[in-house]
Amino acid sequence: MELNKVINEINRIRGLGFVRSTSVEENDGAIGRTLEDLLGVAENNKQDPDFMGFEIKTQKQITKSPISLFTRAPNSPKKAMRLLRDTFGDYKDSAFPQMKKLYASVYANRWSNIYDVNRMKLNINYQNRQLELLIERDNNLFETPVYWNFIDIEKGLRKIDKLIVVSADKESIDSKTHFKFTKCRLFLQLEFDRFLESLRNGLIQFDIRLGIYKSGKNAGKYHNHGGGFRIKPKNLNLLYRYSADL
Repeated sequence: MELNKVINEINRIRGLGFVRSTSVEENDGAIGRTLEDLLGVAENNKQDPDFMGFEIKTQKQITKSPISLFTRAPNSPKKAMRLLRDTFGDYKDSAFPQMKKLYASVYANRWSNIYDVNRMKLNINYQNRQLELLIERDNNLFETPVYWNFIDIEKGLRKIDKLIVVSADKESIDSKTHFKFTKCRLFLQLEFDRFLESLRNGLIQFDIRLGIYKSGKNAGKYHNHGGGFRIKPKNLNLLYRYSADL
């Protein structure tokens, strides 16, 4: 019953054609914010699904960019992301030369070079039920263990157990950004073993995005975009028992 209601709402919005963006920002997040407003979903950062038990994500119609699954900082050590930035970041911003940034995409099937100085790799420790972030400098592993507990990762995945991904076209009409919501795909029953298998095969990446606010009231302050697990849209079905176009 809930699925039918969700489908009916998505189809209603798809039938609207181009609608004006409700977001003041001009980024990919504007697509999701506009769809949530059309669905009547209040903006929040809760761990619960967006709409009637379903998590709803959006993407541009033509994109190969990975889609975010969930955001989760390592369980250990405390303030792990700050430690990573301070230890392995670099002074990469000419506007704020005294502040470090750290951007990296890390995989389980290969090492990633970080600013040509360090290397990072994910390691699935089945015995200890942990996902470890291995960091190497000068052929020596970083002595502080950095890891996620399987239990905490499973909690992050619960939000997307029932997932709907909606694609949108973007067009400027009267100098205003508009979106037209088009393709829609349903994913049900995410399995943790499938997540680990995709992670092991390098299909899921962990993105570190520790930057600096460029403008606004927080200009010059550190900005943690959140450490996110991401996957290319074409591989999403590998995580679920059931998927279908709507």
